[in-house]
Amino acid sequence: MTCVLDDFTEKTSIDGVPVIRPDQLHSSGLGVDAIVISSEHGESRLYQNALLSFGDSLPILWIYGKPIPVYEPGPQGRDQVIARLLDAGRSRADAEWLADNRAERHDASVGTLPPARTEIHIRRYTLAASFAENARILDIACGTGYGSALLADLGAKRVMGLDIDQACIDYASRYHARSNTNYAVADAATTKQENESCDLITSFETIEHTSDPSAVITEFARVLKPGGVLVISTPNDLGLTDFHEHSLTSEQFTEIVASRFDITHELGQIPGNEPVEGDLPPGIFSAQNAAIKPETLLATAIKR
Repeated sequence: MTCVLDDFTEKTSIDGVPVIRPDQLHSSGLGVDAIVISSEHGESRLYQNALLSFGDSLPILWIYGKPIPVYEPGPQGRDQVIARLLDAGRSRADAEWLADNRAERHDASVGTLPPARTEIHIRRYTLAASFAENARILDIACGTGYGSALLADLGAKRVMGLDIDQACIDYASRYHARSNTNYAVADAATTKQENESCDLITSFETIEHTSDPSAVITEFARVLKPGGVLVISTPNDLGLTDFHEHSLTSEQFTEIVASRFDITHELGQIPGNEPVEGDLPPGIFSAQNAAIKPETLLATAIKR
């Protein structure tokens, strides 16, 4: 079967050829032999999106041009990232800002990191999307806003992306605005949101950056309605860095989250495009799976 893949579908078919989103293709049960990029514009962006959705599980064929090489460290890698961002419609200033800060700032919708690193960020939002339908969502530490936009596109009623970095909020507002999104500067421990004002909080790779993770969890509980869902992650005790104030073990992470929430699923994550367990997004699996050491700790939890 031939179909057109489009991240933001406005039509159901073009000249009788069905138009579907990549995530719909995964769930449709249709057999796929290859992805063909047949545009003369934005080829690098399309290539990165294809890698994000399908990894190396399928051949990705080009009709025009060649893909920009995957990011490498150093000056050459910086130039590659800038070229990719310019091709995706980013301004020169924004492209240089992301390239110079790619250790902590990235845009997974463009692919400013190697595919395996891009995927691991997107899969967390894919997990959270199962709770997003008609939900009021706070995406705390939203970074450049690509995840907030993804949740907004997948059925959320409203998404508020919060980040402590004004530059991230400015970028998100420029490139990831939707009719049902807003972005604002806020600290994770003092979001300035109303009590019990949201249905879902997503907060990925956040609490390890803060001076008091327990205060952050308390704030999450304050703004979530009773029965609201938290989807949260942190690195699995990977050590302190220039950016991380804490290096949490699985036991510490569970204790902090459980102080205010009932944990429904304790999960782990590794890079990769292969499904690991059941219907969970690729790379995500139950923390009870002792055969795999998680790179990232994940949890879904409900406010008491």
